[in-house]
Amino acid sequence: MIYRILFALLLFCGRAQAEGTAQVMINPMNGVGLNISNVTTVLSGPYRGAASENRLRFFIRTSETLYFGFRAYNRATPLPQEVTVYYRILRSSDNAEVVAPTPVAPNAPAGYISTYDQAYDGPNALPAGTGTGYNALTFAPSTDGEYYIELYQSEDDGLTALPAQNTVLVYFDFTVAANATQTAINGRVYSQGWSIITYNLITSGPGGANPQSGQPEFAGDITVPMEANSFFGYAGDSTVAKITFQGGFRPLAFVMYFNKYGTNPDPAADWTISRQSISQPANIVSLANGYSVFLNEPDPQVFARATPSPAPQIQDMIGCPGDYRVRVNIARQGDVEVLLDLNGIAGYQPGTEDRYIYAFDAPQGLAEVLWNGLDGLGNPVSGNVSVSTFSRLLRGRTNLPFFDAELNEFGILVEGVDPFYYVPRLYWQDNGLTDIGNVCNSQNLNNNTTGSGIDFSVEGVSQYESGGFLVGNRGWDGENLDGTDPVVPVTLSNTKGGSTLLDLCDDYGNFRLLNTWFWTSEVVSASRTLNVPNGPCVLPVTLLQFSGIRRERVAQLTWVTTQEVNFREFVVERSFDGRTYTAIGTVAALGRERNTYTYNDPIAGIAHSRLYYRLRQVDHDDRYSYSRVVLLQAEGSSVPFISGLANPLRHGQDLRIQLTAPAAGVALIRLLDATGREVYRNQVSLMTGVNSLSLPALPALQGGVYLLSAEKDGQRETRRILVSN
Repeated sequence: MIYRILFALLLFCGRAQAEGTAQVMINPMNGVGLNISNVTTVLSGPYRGAASENRLRFFIRTSETLYFGFRAYNRATPLPQEVTVYYRILRSSDNAEVVAPTPVAPNAPAGYISTYDQAYDGPNALPAGTGTGYNALTFAPSTDGEYYIELYQSEDDGLTALPAQNTVLVYFDFTVAANATQTAINGRVYSQGWSIITYNLITSGPGGANPQSGQPEFAGDITVPMEANSFFGYAGDSTVAKITFQGGFRPLAFVMYFNKYGTNPDPAADWTISRQSISQPANIVSLANGYSVFLNEPDPQVFARATPSPAPQIQDMIGCPGDYRVRVNIARQGDVEVLLDLNGIAGYQPGTEDRYIYAFDAPQGLAEVLWNGLDGLGNPVSGNVSVSTFSRLLRGRTNLPFFDAELNEFGILVEGVDPFYYVPRLYWQDNGLTDIGNVCNSQNLNNNTTGSGIDFSVEGVSQYESGGFLVGNRGWDGENLDGTDPVVPVTLSNTKGGSTLLDLCDDYGNFRLLNTWFWTSEVVSASRTLNVPNGPCVLPVTLLQFSGIRRERVAQLTWVTTQEVNFREFVVERSFDGRTYTAIGTVAALGRERNTYTYNDPIAGIAHSRLYYRLRQVDHDDRYSYSRVVLLQAEGSSVPFISGLANPLRHGQDLRIQLTAPAAGVALIRLLDATGREVYRNQVSLMTGVNSLSLPALPALQGGVYLLSAEKDGQRETRRILVSN
């Protein structure tokens, strides 16, 4: 299989003037097409009015031309037929229509791709073609920039899309070319969610040709693998990653996403939660705001590339027992990982006192990595103890969430392309997966009976070689059809998973959102020995409460402090997405025993429905820490009483929540164990609006599920919370 793929790649290198089928369908014996659907589980593909993440985009200049064409089938039963598809082109900057709806019928003189070779060779108009390509449609822009194309079936001359369509482009090509040289420019066509399907074009046998169309019958087929197909993700920090499927990936249909957050696109979501794989018993929401995904490397003349970063430098450890900070200088923004090597053996050993701590989305400069003073076994570390450490600057955080991708025997090969070539470790956390139903038949194909998986979220796993070639990792449904066991087990019991190819219910990826994450690049600091500060010590400020209320023209923030010692100021920071914050004001410290502060942010003209606020608390030594975030939503938005719950809650952590109160008053907080026994009770004073609270550390609790209750003025809400020791 590997040699066949290499041959196809070598062949491809000499014929790379098309952008579409030439990349996703390297093996002509395996059908791989573009799926466009507004009726199935996942709304996918660039149909008319599709969500932004489904748009098929391209960047083009006035000195260039887009060449394009396709062959379309309606994915219907029992007799799929070739169909007429309309296209229209819109400008991304203002969504203005620049090409009106235009039909492309089967066997049309322009824009119709009849065979695989035509799609693979590309537009005949380009001199680099071999003459066996297709007669392409063209688009010449009036201004430079990004455009997108919509493709859909219609019954009213393209004015509206057919409300129930499931279209497959069995062949497709969208190629940008320079007018002066008539040569293709790769890396100009992209989407945040490529909607892919594997299929068979039946040319003989019982199915034969479709008697109504006279063309080969189309049928989606889970037995068809993708081989050597690659996609490129262009992250928000301009790093570039490449993934390649290894020939045992049989998804039937899936959407190819790269993103920063994993399975939950809510900007307020905790990534340590949203990176976990989830069971999906109902229709999935589309994963918006992902990275741009390309079929070729992004054109560096348009899409800037990240440059290498110097190694991070560990400065020192500061703070008080239970509230330490490891300070690390970083030359680029990214995630910072610090190893606390506490067991006396060099390197990290799982299940010992060793522990990793992180600062996510740390800005360039001096990053502070928080540590609650506990080792990897949950025991407090004494002050004045020497700890061996090193740190990593991790850039290009990338998640690959695959929904309903049934089979993946050999896994995926992941490579960092920019800022330098790098083969990262792969991480996943499947231990929260559950069975979905226990009946599997033609009416229950969305069930899943394979059980939960394994947690590789701490150290991850290396990619591996086979036969002298780098193969990758993260396979699933490990009853490998070649008779071998997976290198990394799939399930908690080290079993292979499903064993039958056509029964979807015992496929490990069936109707689940399986996430894998990695970092496109990393640089490692030198090792350093730090001394754990010896307490007791006094925190420069204690923030009792932070709250806010959003009015029509102003967001009013209020916070209460005590014990201001050697403390200088609060820097108020605002964000529109919960990730990137900007300083908007400074409030000087009052220095009294108990203080109440108010800050008004004028928001007239701000259209964002969500505003995030936090306080950077700065002492006279320029040390600082961040408050809990307050989220203020526009009027009319649904605001629960309890929100912002840190979940799971780990031993030694404060209980952090947000309570939204229509009027000031007192709320009762209770925590109940699985038997209904009350294990924690506290009363808190609330201000009008959103109150961000950090409550005292809980008593020692056994790991498990608890019920958190908050009650005020007769209103009560409960939330489940997981406590991990």
